[in-house]
Amino acid sequence: MRGLTEKETQEAMAHILDNLPIEQELQRWKQEEENPVLMRKLLDVVAQRAKDDGGLIVSVKSDEVLRGAENIELFQADKKGDVNVVSSNGNYRFAMVFTSRERFKVCNDTSGFVVFIDELFRFLISQPDIDGIMLNLKKEEAVFDKEMMKKVLSMMEQG
Repeated sequence: MRGLTEKETQEAMAHILDNLPIEQELQRWKQEEENPVLMRKLLDVVAQRAKDDGGLIVSVKSDEVLRGAENIELFQADKKGDVNVVSSNGNYRFAMVFTSRERFKVCNDTSGFVVFIDELFRFLISQPDIDGIMLNLKKEEAVFDKEMMKKVLSMMEQG
């Protein structure tokens, strides 16, 4: 099996990161964060993107991947990196995750992997030192704890 050309890789990443529906729902939800209907709609949209092979960018510390939004790479098991986290009050630790290159630019001093949503959520749920994700740090900012990530996976599997 041959590897992807650079053009094929870029086209694949463009499809994987076609997350405008998530960004639009985040913006709606941010206007009325206490509204459970809007949160449910956001989770629905994330689950649908996961079903459609959507992905997110996870910020990592890596000596194997160049830093910056223009250098994000599709995740490969042979490339190593440690997930970057932000801490909140109460010492909760959230992985820094982004919907697009544009949103990732706030972390331009870090490296990034593009990972399918379901694979990323399953991986992060299994990490005892990570409590969830901070989606789009310094932009729309939404926190998903592990229960919310499990809910998205369940919604995805139920169809």
